[in-house]
Amino acid sequence: MANDLGGNAKSLWSIDNGTNNIGAMSGYIAADLLTQDLGRIESAGSDTSANGAKIWITADGKVGYDTAFLSTAFRSQLQGLNAGQYLTDTFIYSIRLGNGTLSWATATIQFAGTNDGPVLSNTSDPTAVLELTSASAQNLAAITGNFSVSDLDIGNTLHASVVGSPVVQLNGSPFSLPAGAAALIASGAFTLTDTTSNGGAANIGYSYDPTAANLDFLRAGQSLTITYTVQVNDGTTNSGTQNVTFTITGTNDAPVLSDTSDPAAVLEAVNASAQDLVAITGNFSVSDLDIGDTLHASVVGSPVVQLNGSPFSLPAGAAALIASGAFTLTDTTSNGGAANIGYSYDPTAANLDFLRAGQNLTITYTVQVNDGTTNSGTQNVTFTIHGTNDAAVIGDPTVADVTEDSSPTTLTATGSISITDVDTGENHFNTTVTPGAGNLGALVLAADGSYTYSVANAAVQFLAGSTANGGTATQVDTFTVTAADGTSKLVSFTIHGTNDAAVIGDPTVADVTEDSSPTTLTATGSISITDVDTGENHFNTTVTPGAGNLGALVLAADGSYTYSVANA
Repeated sequence: MANDLGGNAKSLWSIDNGTNNIGAMSGYIAADLLTQDLGRIESAGSDTSANGAKIWITADGKVGYDTAFLSTAFRSQLQGLNAGQYLTDTFIYSIRLGNGTLSWATATIQFAGTNDGPVLSNTSDPTAVLELTSASAQNLAAITGNFSVSDLDIGNTLHASVVGSPVVQLNGSPFSLPAGAAALIASGAFTLTDTTSNGGAANIGYSYDPTAANLDFLRAGQSLTITYTVQVNDGTTNSGTQNVTFTITGTNDAPVLSDTSDPAAVLEAVNASAQDLVAITGNFSVSDLDIGDTLHASVVGSPVVQLNGSPFSLPAGAAALIASGAFTLTDTTSNGGAANIGYSYDPTAANLDFLRAGQNLTITYTVQVNDGTTNSGTQNVTFTIHGTNDAAVIGDPTVADVTEDSSPTTLTATGSISITDVDTGENHFNTTVTPGAGNLGALVLAADGSYTYSVANAAVQFLAGSTANGGTATQVDTFTVTAADGTSKLVSFTIHGTNDAAVIGDPTVADVTEDSSPTTLTATGSISITDVDTGENHFNTTVTPGAGNLGALVLAADGSYTYSVANA
């Protein structure tokens, strides 16, 4: 306050809220302003400003102003001031002039607004949503909610924004989304709605509404979380940050097992007895939209054995073909697409010789896959073994000889020829036999190898009892016999001759006459001989004279002879 005359020209006399008893700004009563304020300290009885602040005249002649006592309503108005906004409080003061005159005026206190930064409160995370089973591209329903934000200022535009990039985790660990799920964190998937400050709490709305995303990579029990960090700005100051997390709970997508091409057939080894097949390996294709499931493959039921398409019971020696461990499967881990389940068919040694040429032995296993929750459908894999011919082993006739004249009409030999064939169903003969050239007899053969060989006795009379005299003593008949598998063998039967007595005639000239020759009497001629035995139709040239004979006989093999006796 301007002053002169050494401070005696004018002095601060009194202060007041400037309101009279009837609320007018004029006609102040003496009690308000005319009475000098002498307290010089703040006290309970101090005057107040228009808005309730304690006011008093200090010891050095200034005005004290205590905001602590401002009215609640005025304080609220002050808190709502934005930067650049103002509120005023007033009081009346009176001055005593040097001549004792009092005058008064209104003093104005101006409050300048400052920015009160927004305060963003945490929000409860929304309820988790479920991945749809085998949905491929799944369009999640929009998830909406609010953050609470408080700003003591009034009328500020509170703009919410995302800080940084969304954080993706799978079961609490950082995770990179597969390409098909990129929409979950694409621009625009998460949006925030601005609001205007009202001096208290307001709501910042949010919406999480991504476009369709493939969530099938999630498996049952997995939780995919997407966390956005949000802050609010009131045009001047950023709030602190708060997070909101969206959770998608995985469901099980069942594995799908595809059919597999059956492996190439293998050949039975010929006459191998115990044959150890080379391992046959291959794969089934299995798809599981989930990622990380252990896909466990197993055999359903027992293997099915067929021979040429009909049910078949394996012989004991081939049981290894379907023994435990002959067929094995290899587990794999799902990758969200197609993966391979390996198999191996590797039985221990088995006797396959029962298979004959043209037969097909098939062993079919039924396979399914489980992902820890659900079984896939089943698929079959069939292993085929082609039979080969194991040659039959043919024995010799048990009775292979007949003898001339042992029967007056027909000579016969009956017996059996053994046959062994490991091929199933081929352990027998074809009943048609092929005779050799020049055979005298015939062979009738049954499928089981029993036979009858027969030859007419009359047809073998030419056989001699021995070969001593140049005759033919035996005749061998041969026949080709054939097993069911085509294996053939030449078998023979021997006809043994017996001696048929020669028929000898009488000499054609059997007489000589004394003195018909002076010295030697002779008779020449021939003796006939007939013998059916081949090679014996002749004479031995040695003759045996009778006792007391006078002459001698010279005999040729063909029966011609000369008989001579001395005339003397």
